[in-house]
Amino acid sequence: MTIGAARILRQRKWPLSGQQIKTLREDAGLTATKLARLVCMTPEHLSRVENERTGSSFALDKLIRAVLAISLGMSDALVHDVLSRLPSGELLEDN
Repeated sequence: MTIGAARILRQRKWPLSGQQIKTLREDAGLTATKLARLVCMTPEHLSRVENERTGSSFALDKLIRAVLAISLGMSDALVHDVLSRLPSGELLEDN
């Protein structure tokens, strides 16, 4: 995993941009279809998120960050750090 990927995943700003998701997904060696399945969404919806034609909910953003962090080989401590940096009060709210 690159330092840049860790820095993007650990940022407090959310949601990740579509380009950030796509770059991290490719760095993790995941196809769009595979990432979509891992986060329980259709590949078409992921494509809309990556191309910024639709927004991402807080819950989806957090799930995508977790899956990408694990796929990029981050340690459990770093995955926890990524997720703990995000506000938790909005976990179930959609944008």
